[in-house]
Amino acid sequence: MNNELLTILRCPETRQALALAEPAIIERLNALVSAGKLRNAAGQVVSAKLDSGLMRVPRFDPRSGMT
Repeated sequence: MNNELLTILRCPETRQALALAEPAIIERLNALVSAGKLRNAAGQVVSAKLDSGLMRVPRFDPRSGMT
């Protein structure tokens, strides 16, 4: 993915920045797909394995001291 585009894209729910998901995360998600345990935001079972994906970049919360 084009890095310039990635800096523009935001999560539609939280407006947080996005990053490419690490291969290990995609593997874990695909294991859940294979087991029929991965659901999307609408609660529907995901049946197609993922090739790649975007994930939210944690942001620092000064109130909690955590991201």
